[in-house]
Amino acid sequence: MLTALITLLGTQVALATSPMIPDAEGLARRESLRRALMTRDQAPACTQLLQMSDALISDLQWLMDHVKAPPWVGVRAAQCILQLQGDKEVQRVIGWVQDPAKAGLALLVLGELDMLTEESALQIAQAAMKGPHAARVTPHIHKSVHPQVRALESVAEPTP
Repeated sequence: MLTALITLLGTQVALATSPMIPDAEGLARRESLRRALMTRDQAPACTQLLQMSDALISDLQWLMDHVKAPPWVGVRAAQCILQLQGDKEVQRVIGWVQDPAKAGLALLVLGELDMLTEESALQIAQAAMKGPHAARVTPHIHKSVHPQVRALESVAEPTP
């Protein structure tokens, strides 16, 4: 009896701390998005993906976090998040540019800043310049169409 109670309690704790498993519909939705984004040439436009998911941004983030091959799936997912909701997802994007394991993603984001409003681009650029990839992203600041973002280059601290 005690063993059964301990097992039941352990199972409940494990379930409570485990990430949610997507339902069958969520899995099918993510799989169709993965297939669409893995096309080597002529991937669908990000706006076409809107028809494929009612939770597109979270599905795209899931693809970025879980699909390792082909690598362009995650890249395209990130680009679509930036294109479709970049100004609403500033905090998410700041997390990307400050993640020590995502240097390539930080460079991708800096290359896409011009599609965002100047305010959003400025917040992201400032975070990137304070993050672990500052030396890599700072040279890209002067390419921005946003004057306030370009002005950050002049205040960047020189790297030793």
